[in-house]
Amino acid sequence: MVGGSFVDAMVCLEALLNEEPNNIKLKLSMRGALMLGLSGFDTNKTLSRLKELYNLRSRIVHGSRKRPKAEDTLELIVYARRCLLSFYILCFNRIGTQTLPPRILSKICSKKLTKQ
Repeated sequence: MVGGSFVDAMVCLEALLNEEPNNIKLKLSMRGALMLGLSGFDTNKTLSRLKELYNLRSRIVHGSRKRPKAEDTLELIVYARRCLLSFYILCFNRIGTQTLPPRILSKICSKKLTKQ
């Protein structure tokens, strides 16, 4: 499959940061930027990059033969790993367990975004 690891990393972010099939790119980009900001990433730069990477993902899954650059794949994998780690830490600190449904995470992210 063209862009397999790239698409897998994006699917990981979609599963973590999105709960419904509407406005996926916007929600994934905003929530991802917020989560990555917790790890020291620049939120504005990350927001733009996630939008670009999501556009590339869309082209790939809808039939483009263009392969993602190795740097894009690596960057997206780093984003996915950091978001997973931040998600785990948030879950553990929030309720003292390793489980927190994505809809709860989206509410936490939405509240933090509206406070900025």
